[in-house]
Amino acid sequence: GATKVSLMVEDNRSNTQEAISLITRMATRDNAVMVIGPVATGEAMAAGPVANDLKLPLFTTATSPAVLKPGPWIFKVTETADQYMTLLGEHVAQKKPKSCFTITIRDNEGYIFQHNAFRDTIKKGGVGIAAEESILSADTDFTALGTKIAGSKADCLFLSTPPEQGANIILQARQAGMAANTLLVGNTGMGSANYIKAGG
Repeated sequence: GATKVSLMVEDNRSNTQEAISLITRMATRDNAVMVIGPVATGEAMAAGPVANDLKLPLFTTATSPAVLKPGPWIFKVTETADQYMTLLGEHVAQKKPKSCFTITIRDNEGYIFQHNAFRDTIKKGGVGIAAEESILSADTDFTALGTKIAGSKADCLFLSTPPEQGANIILQARQAGMAANTLLVGNTGMGSANYIKAGG
């Protein structure tokens, strides 16, 4: 209608401190009426309490229900991970792999939540857990992890990581001797074009 809306686009660079700074600036200097973002759970969990204190509506795509805890000014559009990861886990269990090697980002609540929902579901479905490993979101060298994956002989590999990092893990695991027919499973990030671009 007659209402004019100005769109400001900022990048928090996947950094929690930057997300907090941007939320503060948008509320106090830019007089924003709403923030769409941050996208990732880690940044949303850091920025949420600040947005709530400033009474600035924050609308995020974060997957963890914990992002809603700071208060009534926080909203999320996505389902919680236990809803969609349970369905994925049930699907994988029907494929009947003997064991699954799982990897998650340990410094991001959303990735941990997705991992745990998937792991618990496949265990209920009779799939063994070959190993549970965690990495940091800044990690890039997965040589030792690739060797562990290949050595485990697991016929399933689950990644709860960003797409580029997941592709990198798979490449290094294949270089270490992971079987080509290993069932590769991942969180929603693996549906990204960045996953295919990084992994080939």
